[in-house]
Amino acid sequence: MARLAVEGTDIVVRLSWREKALAHHRNVRVPVSALRQVRIEPDWWRSLRGEHDRGICIPGQVCAGVRHLREGQDFTLVRAGGWLSHFRA
Repeated sequence: MARLAVEGTDIVVRLSWREKALAHHRNVRVPVSALRQVRIEPDWWRSLRGEHDRGICIPGQVCAGVRHLREGQDFTLVRAGGWLSHFRA
């Protein structure tokens, strides 16, 4: 399961080896100043934005990796009935 930590002025998402494999991505580090929104989404699949680019995405089951949109990119890690990590930068 992904772990969140604040290190200095950065938010760090530490991924398990399995999450790294699914997302085709290493740990994620973003400046706290880039954080625009934190919310609880009861219907987690609806919070996904943009087009899937890198990683894996099986609708309704798992989406892990980078999604591109006009405003930039999202790193997303969601699984039905399990973990959720969704970062918009």
